[in-house]
Order: sequence, then C-alpha cells, then structure tokens
Amino acid sequence: MPSLQASATAAATAPASPRCGEMQVLHTRSDRFFHQDGHWYFMTREGTRMGPFDDKAEAQLALAYFVERTQWPDTRALRQYIEGCH
Repeated sequence: MPSLQASATAAATAPASPRCGEMQVLHTRSDRFFHQDGHWYFMTREGTRMGPFDDKAEAQLALAYFVERTQWPDTRALRQYIEGCH
C-alpha cells in the first residue's frame, strides 16, 4: 500500500483526466489547492472549501486522507454495513 505522502503527491501532480460522466477536463487536480490569508485550502469536487492548513504539503495530505475516506465501498463492504444496520 502506498504511503499517504506518496498518494498526496501523486494526486496533486497527476494529469487530470475525465471522470465518469465528464465530457472534457476543465481543471487540473492541482487547481484544488489555494493559499488565502496565510493558510492553505483545498476544494472538494463538490466545491466545498476544506482547511485551513499550515502549508500546502499538509493540505495535500488532508486531501489524500479525504479522498481515501470518501471512496464508494465495494459490494462486500456495503453489504456488511447494511447488515449491521438491521
């Protein structure tokens, strides 16, 4: 399993490619990060500003963590979750 630091760096520097349902690439992934009032932030795909972070590296790590935690579960994990709710 790649480290969180490696995942953050790869996510921040990877060329943008269309996602499911996207007709064309509008922004590069690095457009997610911005510096404002001495702090770093990233934007989610939904347009939510996340932060503040002390530096860009911290924002990159937070984005990698956020993406890792918001992945749609595989079928097995989803079934286990649903069964646990009943």
